[in-house]
This record gives sequence, C-alpha cells and structure tokens, in this order.
Amino acid sequence: MLSPDYLSTSLQIALLLSEQICKAEELSKFGLVDKLHSLPPGNSDWVDYVRVILVTNDDASAIDDCAAHGSDAQTNAVCQENDPYSLEIQPFCSNLISDDSTSATACDLNDEMQSFLDVFGFDTVGGTLHDGISPAAHASQDLCYFDVISSEIIPVENDITILGLSDSNRSKERLQRVHNLGLVFYEMFSGGKRLPCSKAGSPLQIGTALHIDDGNDEDREKEIFSGMNTNNPVFGREQEYASLECAYNRCAASGSSEIALVSGESGIGKSSLASRLGRSITANGGLFLSGKFQKHKSKPFSALATAFDEYCQMLVRERDSDWASAVISQLQMALCYDTYHLIEVIPTLSRILVCTNTATPNENSVNAQNRLNYLMCEFVETIYSCTAFVLTLFLDDVQWADDASISVLSQVLKRSRSFVGGFFFLGCYRDDEMQNDHPFWHMTDIVRSFGVTTEIVKLNCMDKEMVNQMLSELLCLSPRLVRSLSELVFQKTKGNPLFFSQLLLSLDRDGLLHLSLSRRRWVWDEERILARRLPDDVAIFFTHSIQKLPEDAQSALFILSCFGSSIECRIVEELEKNLGLHLIGPLKIAEEECLVNKTDKMFHFCHDRVQESAYSMIKMDERHFHHAKYGHALVGSALKDRNDSMLFAAVSQMILGGHSAVSNDEQRLTIAQYSVAAGKRSIDMSDFSSAFSFLTNGISFLPHNHWNDNYELSLELFELAARCSLATGNMDVINHAKCFEDKLNTSFTVMTAFAYSSKVAKSIEMGLMIVLKLGVDIPNLSHEETIKRIRSTQKMLTMSDTDLLNYTLMSDSRKLMAMKFLTKLQNATQQVRPALQPIMAIKMVELTIASGLSPSSPTGFACFGGLVANLNDIREGYRLVKLAKALVNKLESNEVAGEVIWLSTEIISFVEPLQTSNELRVQGATMAMAAGDIHCACFNRMSSTMSLLWTGSNLSHAKETCSATVRFMEEQDRDDMKAYAEKFFANRLITWFLMSNQVFQSYISGLVSFRLYRETRDPLWAEKGANAKAKLQVWATQGSLWNFEHRYLLLQAEEFYCHNSLNNAAVTYDKAVSSARAHKFINDEALAHELAGKFYFETGNMQISLEHFTLAHEKYQQWGAYAKADMLFARIQEKFSSALHINGQLTNLSFNG
Repeated sequence: MLSPDYLSTSLQIALLLSEQICKAEELSKFGLVDKLHSLPPGNSDWVDYVRVILVTNDDASAIDDCAAHGSDAQTNAVCQENDPYSLEIQPFCSNLISDDSTSATACDLNDEMQSFLDVFGFDTVGGTLHDGISPAAHASQDLCYFDVISSEIIPVENDITILGLSDSNRSKERLQRVHNLGLVFYEMFSGGKRLPCSKAGSPLQIGTALHIDDGNDEDREKEIFSGMNTNNPVFGREQEYASLECAYNRCAASGSSEIALVSGESGIGKSSLASRLGRSITANGGLFLSGKFQKHKSKPFSALATAFDEYCQMLVRERDSDWASAVISQLQMALCYDTYHLIEVIPTLSRILVCTNTATPNENSVNAQNRLNYLMCEFVETIYSCTAFVLTLFLDDVQWADDASISVLSQVLKRSRSFVGGFFFLGCYRDDEMQNDHPFWHMTDIVRSFGVTTEIVKLNCMDKEMVNQMLSELLCLSPRLVRSLSELVFQKTKGNPLFFSQLLLSLDRDGLLHLSLSRRRWVWDEERILARRLPDDVAIFFTHSIQKLPEDAQSALFILSCFGSSIECRIVEELEKNLGLHLIGPLKIAEEECLVNKTDKMFHFCHDRVQESAYSMIKMDERHFHHAKYGHALVGSALKDRNDSMLFAAVSQMILGGHSAVSNDEQRLTIAQYSVAAGKRSIDMSDFSSAFSFLTNGISFLPHNHWNDNYELSLELFELAARCSLATGNMDVINHAKCFEDKLNTSFTVMTAFAYSSKVAKSIEMGLMIVLKLGVDIPNLSHEETIKRIRSTQKMLTMSDTDLLNYTLMSDSRKLMAMKFLTKLQNATQQVRPALQPIMAIKMVELTIASGLSPSSPTGFACFGGLVANLNDIREGYRLVKLAKALVNKLESNEVAGEVIWLSTEIISFVEPLQTSNELRVQGATMAMAAGDIHCACFNRMSSTMSLLWTGSNLSHAKETCSATVRFMEEQDRDDMKAYAEKFFANRLITWFLMSNQVFQSYISGLVSFRLYRETRDPLWAEKGANAKAKLQVWATQGSLWNFEHRYLLLQAEEFYCHNSLNNAAVTYDKAVSSARAHKFINDEALAHELAGKFYFETGNMQISLEHFTLAHEKYQQWGAYAKADMLFARIQEKFSSALHINGQLTNLSFNG
C-alpha cells in the first residue's frame, strides 16, 4: 500500500512521462539510445516505439524512506527482459508535491504541476486540487488500477497502481480524468501499441475506451486505441441504450418475455450497444448468453451452440460450486430421456451428462426437428430455473440466421411464458440485408400471439453536431475549436462510427492529428488532410489498411476471409501445415494492426467489414479456386480426426468453389462423397436444413451418367436429400432405382410427406401398395371376420412374456421395412379408414412372431392389446400392453415410446387405479416430445387432462393443467389438434380399440338414459341405461373394482329406482356412496349423494334427502366445483323452504335439478 504522502500516483506518472519525453536524451544512461529507432530530439513532440510499464515497489517503506530523505531520484529504470523497447519505471515522486502535502483537507501542488493541470482543465484554487478527500483518506481506500480493456476497476495488491479511489463520485470523476491524462502521455511515445505484461503479471493498457462496433465480443469488446479517451461507451447513443435498458427492465419486472432488436447499417455500433447492455446485466448478476450467426454457416446451430456451449464450459469450470452443482443436477433430471442429440449440438454437455441413446436410423426430419426444439427448450428452461434473474440470449447478425435456429428460437420464446420470470432475446441485424419476407419476421409474428412483444431500436449515423461533439470530447477541446476538423471528418465518414474511428486512427498514425506538448493540446494539419486522398467508404479504407501490411500478412487475411468472419485456430493450424504457408505469425502482425483478434480457440476479424474488404481483394475469377484449394487441404484431416467443425468448413469451401474449380469426374465424385459425410453429420445434429443443402449440392456435382456409373452414391444422396426435405415431388430415386428394395427408403419418406401434408388417403394408398409388394396382404374383412382374425392371432401367442422379451431379432430387411410401413399405416388409417386399422396391428404381431422382434413391434403389441381388451378380455389385453412397454425398454425403441405408453395406459387404466395412470401419461408426453412425436405428446396430455377430471382431482388444478395443455398445443402450431382429436376419438369409439373415454361416455349416458326413462317411460331409454350398466359390470369384474364398482352401483341404483324397487335402490345408493369414498373419487361421491338426495326427496324422506344434499354440497366444494355447489345450495333452499310452508305436505313436490 502506498504512503499517504502522495495525492495519487496517476498525477506523478503523468508528469514523469512528460518530463521523460521532453528530456529523451536522459535515456542514454540506461543504454537504450542505440536501441531506439530514429530517436528525435529531446524537445520534439513524439518518441516512438518505447513501451512503458509502470509498477510500484512491493515494499511501501522504500517509498516512504525515499520521500523522508528527500531523494531527488525520479526513476529507477531497467530494461524488461527480451524487449529492448520497454522501460520499467518505479515512480518515487516526492518532489512533485509540496512539502505540506499532508494537509488534512487538500493536497497542495507545486507550480509545475499547477501549470500542467491548468492545461487539461482541472479546477484548482490557490495551487490546491480539490477532490474532496484528504491524503489520509486516499490511503484508507483499497488501491486499484484501471484495465481499459474491460473498463472496470480491478482491486489489486502490490501491483500496478494508477490511482486511489474514494467513495466520492466527484473525486472518482476527477481521478479518472487524471488517469486519462496518463493514458494520453503514454500514447505519445508508445505509438498506440499494446503493452506486454509487467513482472507483476498485469498489463497497463493505455489508450481510448471508445466503443465502436467491431462485430466481436471475444474478451468482452476489443477497444480501439487512438491516443484519445472517452469513458462513455454509449456516447451519442444514450437514448437508444435507454430503450434497450427499459425493455430489459420491463421484462424483469413483469416476468414476461420480450424481443429487442438493434438495427442499422454495418459499422453503426449495433454489437457494441448490445454488448454494453450485456456487461451491465452480467455486472448485476444476470445471465447473458451470446452467439453470432455467420454468413456462410459452417456448423449446425452455430450461434445457439456457441452461446449454450460457453455456458456449459462455465458449469464445468465451476462444477464444485453450489450453484453449478445445482444446475448440473437439474439438467441431468430434465434431459434424462435423450442426451445424444443435444450433445451433438452442445459438445461440452458430454462433460456434464451421461450420453444416452444413439442416432435413430432413417428418422424423418419433422420428428427430429421437433425433438431438438423440445430438448433445447428443456435445456433453456432448466438453466433459467436455476437463476434468480431474467435469462438474456444475445444473437448477433440475425439477418444470417438459418431456418433451423429460428425454429428452435421460436419454440423457446413460445414456451418461455411458462418460465417463472422473463426471457429476454436481444438481436442485432443489418436492416439493408433483412427483407420483409425473412423467416425471422414470420417468427416474431407467431410469438406475438403468445404475448412476446418486439421492440426495434434503430441506429443511425451521427449527424454533424454529434461528430463535432464527439471530437470535442475526444480531443478535450471546445466544439468551436474542432469545428473545422469535424466537418472534414463528417464529409468523409457521413457519421458512420466505424469509419469515424478508423479515420481518426489513420490521421493519428500518419501524424496529421497528434498531441503537441509545446502547445499542450491536440493539433491537426487541415491542408495536409485536405490534400490527402481519403477513401469515401470504410470498406476501401480497410482495403488500404490491408494493403499496407506485409505480403504474407495480406495472404493470411485473404485465406481467413474465405471462411467468414471467424475461424477456429485448429483449422488455421491445419491450413498452415497442409498448404505449406506461414499463417500464424503473419496474423500476429494483422492483430497488432487491430484487423483480427485471436482468442484461445478462434481468430476473429475485428469487424465484418474487414473480412468483406479482405475477401473483395481476391480476384473474382480466382475465388473459386481458393475455396476449393482450402477445402481439399482440410477434408483429409477432418475425416481422420473426426473433427466436425473442420469437416463442415472443408465441404463448405468445396461447394463455394463450385463447378468451375472442378476439372474431371473424379473430382466431382470426391466432392459428392464428402457432401454425403457432411450431410450425415448434420442429420445426426438434427439440422436437416444444413444437411439438405450439403446433399443437394453434392447431387449437383454428380457426373452426367451417375445413375449408371455411380449408382450407390447416387442412391444414398437422393435418399438422404428426400428424407431431409420430406419432398413429395422429387421422384428421382423411385424413377432410377434398379430394384424395388432401393426405392423403399424414399417411398417411405414420400408416404410420410403425404401424411404431413394432409393427403392421408394418398398416403394410405401408397403404403398399402408397398406392403403388398413386400408380401404383406391387407384384406378387407367384415366386422365378424375381423373378430375371428383377432382371436386367431391371439391363439398364436403361445410364448411366455419372458420368451417374447428374449425372442430373436428380425433380420430380414424386407420384413423390417414392412413393419415400418405398417406402423405408419396404423396411424393413418385411424383417421380416414378405421375399419382397416385392426388388420395393421394383427399383421405387425404376426410378422413379429414369424420373423422376430423389430423396433416397431412394441407398437404392434400395444395396438393388439387394445383390440383384445375391447373384446372383453381385459386381463389378456392388459398383459399384452404391459409386454409392449417392456419391449420398448428391451429394444430401446424410444422413437415409438410415447405412442406405446399412450396406447398402453388406455388399457392399464381399466385394471390399475385410475389415479396412477396420470403419471404414465405425463411420462408418455415427455418421451413423445423427446422423440419429436408431437401428435402423441398431444394425445398423452389430452388424456392426462381428462383423467384429472374423471379421477376427482381438484378442479382448479385440472383447469390449470387443461390451460397448459391448450398452450402446449398452440406452441407446437397444432391448431388443428382439436378437430383431429375429435375425429380420432370418434373413430376409436365406433371401432376396435378399448379407450378409457368409453367408460365415461357409457357412465354418463347410462345416468342420462335412466333419468329420461323416469320422465318419459320410453322403454328405449331403459334399454340404453341397462346396456351401459352391463358394460360397467364387465369392466368392474374383469378390470378394476377400484375404478368401476361405484359407477356400476350408481347405475344399478338408478335402474332400481326406475323400476320402483325402492328398498333396493336405497341400499344401492348407499353402497355407491361408500364405494366412491373408499376409492378416492370425490367427484362421484358428490354425484352419488346428489342422486340419492333426489331419490329420497321424491320418495318423501325429507330428513335423509336433506342429509344427502348437504353432503353433496360439501363434496362439490371440496372438489372445487363451486358453481355447482352454489347452484345446488340455492335449489335446496328453494325446494325445502317451499315445502315446509304447505301444511307439512312434502310428497307432492319434485326436485327439478
């Protein structure tokens, strides 16, 4: 800690540097004169190439001793090892402050310091710098240094010390200006170069903190060093920044989700403004994840993957902390069903989660995309649930967003309304490159209906006054003095901030704008500036900057520009090795010129315009050869090392090379083969849009006669492309395939596409034709014939469950394809041809028995179990559906797990307590979503909602669940689901499958029928009631007394009442009430009490009737049916009070409930 005898080390450093500059000859005593390049005279304004590192002595007593003995030594300098152009200065500057500097209220300055401060605008009174703090108070504060790169104050101990801070804002402001003064003087004899680290390990970065959009957020944001300084990173953007802050605060306060977009032309400052908000969010404990879209995407979901993978890397680093451990635990629970596909996109997840499952062969693209959307949503919601702040996702360059990423983002935004808190999406885009038909705008229209608002903050170029004001601030001169310069600058830059900063840097470097010690201010040469031919466009400006580099540095930049705005260091190293060129070293020169920036893993262009300028310098007719050359240089290593990023980059380069870079068929076939490899890896990552692009480009490289000469490759390319697109019009494979088997995969894709496009009848027609060719006959059977066929197939199941679970696996490829088509037909026929559906299940079971188990077998057994149960063999049906569930686990048939659970639970609910089925349906919905099967997920959730109603769950909870189900279906863009479900359930009721909703329809229809019979005496109603009661009796005896006994007894009591068997009716009503209470069905207990009350009321037993009505009212309230309870209470009061006033005659009154 420094002695309290000093005002601030920054003042001492500033004056020391000025003296050293004006007396450069004194450096000779350190032996540095010979090593300095073109050392100017001592009275000149500039000394170039000297880097200064300032350190304090670890021993504070040495400083105190020096001050106490009045040492006149100003410096004690030594050369830094291995750097002839550096100088360590240990400032012992007691002579700069007058002897009475220990004053308790102010610090007196000598004349030299007073004059020095006057020049730079410090308010001084009588040689005293008033900062509202005493030297002793300075000593009481923790000493800090300023890291200009991060614009933060970082506490240190025994390290570089620039100034001491107080709690006074005014004092901090003054001391910051002192710090800026030191920055200016450093720049004068460092040439704006970055300093190496001092022995203490911390660099003193000196230069301006002007935030200009450089398109790069690595290591926060790269600062542009110009020898000028402003501490306002949103200079001239205060209103726009305030709009972003308001949007974020609104999101945080309301707990809703919001989209904020920053638009403007390239170089306008979009990324800088967004990054500044991100630093503010992070500083306040918020979670800010960021990524950037690339114009030429080389990796699936690159922007989202970057944002989420960096978060996972942080979890790995902090995994021993409580918060990281909690997040990891939650992720493990939320993503337990399927981690493989998410790890493919977010690799670092493999260090957190155990990889489950593998790629699903020949999976359709719709389900795969749905699955990834779901997994991404689960990931985001999980990490959000573990933070107390709004989750912010920032994605830059949204104009280059791909469809797959937009789809994921849409699902996250729609689902975010269920987050406990808000989700804030922040994006930047170039408005001149994002048209009205861009998919992103369609996404914002969709999420608007989910309550997600969008605010666009438009950034414009600075006007003349703003340019003048900024120059005034930067140069510490009045606006009047910089007017002429600002007009020149505005004329060239048109107020574009990026161009503005680059132009000032250029003027600074070329000596046209510099800091003069003799005049003690910034000066410029207008005539020379006017005479100089300055470019009128920032791209040309960057081109000139690149042209000034050595040739090898230029070549390195040209190579990088072919890969977009950033490239992995590993790829650069591979290019350097395989091309035999020097890249890493020359790129360091470009980095020193602030054209590129290197992090641990990536090279980034400092701005997209730099990349565009470098790429434009490659001759247009040579670009395709460069792309092809770099692609071929990488692809071998990519395949050998299984490096996905390198593979995607290599194939992308080959595709960009185009046909003009290919000279023969062999090269064309090579690119087509590599396209297959890249397409398959994209499919594994569930990015089917990228896969389709790779594959279609690969197809374009096939030689003219490829179907004859390169059949296998052609078949694979076309099959995969059809699968990715689900295109119904591309029939090339079907037309050119040599045999029927080679057409099957594409035919299945086309059939699936018909079903997704609502051409279900056409899908069924195509499927029936194909399974017939595969040797599976689908006969048209009558109702009676179908029943016989079910019984016949049932007799074939002679193996035990254990034997079936350990049965041989199906190996015949034709049989396996037949099972796939039958599964698809089973789903399609339920909509338009329900009479055929039982045959599909029968054939699947028969094929399994004859040829072995396939991944589709669990679906066949689940459907067949429903058929058997519907023929009043509930226990056998129950056995079969339990077997189907076991087969899912045995065969790891996760793709059909959701459907199997849903079908099985329908039968299980007839045997096991109905209350337990709800958990199964929730599990089924989760597993269906994990497989991307949205329809089955919706069915599971709808069944779960109905189950809550029939099991007597609290109606408030049931209402919330129902609303959540509706929201879920809306989020999945399944507005047709209601009509689809009504059609589906209607078909199932009149055909073959036993469904739980049949119970409730029979139950309610029976009660209504007996009531109508008592009113009309029409025997038809009595017959309908008796039929319903008979069904309940079968389900109660063969299935579960728990679920059906009280319902059967209530129907029986109503039937006794209809036939005037009053004693039996009274006893049975009481049994129904007791059974409902014992089996935890409070809804049916309330209904039984109400019907018993009406029975006793109408038969004249007023006291017992009132008891039952009172209990019914109580149970309805407990159930949550408050409107029903209030209505019942009002009617009870009315009927009972009226009866009591008519001479006690109650028997003539009826209860019209």
